[in-house]
Amino acid sequence: MATRFYLVPKAGTGQTIDDVYRPKYFMNGLGQGLIAGAIVAMDYGLEPVFLVAADVTNAEHTTINANSDVTALPLNIDLAVGVNLATVTGKLDALGLPSDWVDATTTYRQILRKVTQFMQLAQRLHGLFNLRVLPVGISLNSTVGSLSANQRQKLADAIASFPNGTASEITAGMTIRAALKTLADQIAFAPKLLDTDL
Repeated sequence: MATRFYLVPKAGTGQTIDDVYRPKYFMNGLGQGLIAGAIVAMDYGLEPVFLVAADVTNAEHTTINANSDVTALPLNIDLAVGVNLATVTGKLDALGLPSDWVDATTTYRQILRKVTQFMQLAQRLHGLFNLRVLPVGISLNSTVGSLSANQRQKLADAIASFPNGTASEITAGMTIRAALKTLADQIAFAPKLLDTDL
């Protein structure tokens, strides 16, 4: 088995114990694993995305990766994005994860670290205020000023709940993608997923 990383859709309604939010292809509605190995997953708050670290066999990886809504990272996460830049940034943006900070020299490990920071911010916004990072009608290219005053305040409150977190650099004219990157950069903690330090 090898530890591999995936971005997958969120399954489940999260409304009942029999239909918990879960990473598609990895867990059933009761939160039980669908693969033989260990699974660690983080969701992107209320956005429909999970980051998964899983110990998978080659056969399991082939089966999971065959799904068009799965983004599998290379086994060697210390590789640079290189010629895959357009593909990588396109997939991140499609999932609501800002990508304009990624260049050809960025490693997949660096991407994973930043994705976990985006996810921690989104989880905080969900946990404290039951709000999405990208409310209905808002995209990464929308401006912060297009959020309601309440949404802007809750976003500021969410980052302020982290040590030394502040929204002081966020302006109404910034894009959501720039604001999320500015806020996520302040989140120092990057988790260990299975046996992999990010």
